[in-house]
Amino acid sequence: MSPTNPAGPIVGTGVCCALTVEFALSGGTVVTFTGTGFSTTPGATVVRFGVVDATAVSCASTTTCTATSPAGAVGTVGLVVIVGGVASSSSTYTYN
Repeated sequence: MSPTNPAGPIVGTGVCCALTVEFALSGGTVVTFTGTGFSTTPGATVVRFGVVDATAVSCASTTTCTATSPAGAVGTVGLVVIVGGVASSSSTYTYN
């Protein structure tokens, strides 16, 4: 797993990058996001893999969040971060 985002940055909410680019089919991958504009208020930041929300989203600061990936099928999904109802642009990530 690479600490880079080959699909480019997630933008719109000030989110920069997911540091994990491949996810296990079973889910459970803890993904770290860096950027700006995250909310530390529980529930205010949502991470969505395709149409499924991540679990255990936690933002320790306005610049770093973690989330646990849901289970998925082989292939790519869009990954969107939503902060205060405002969605970032979608990046593509891979389940394998």
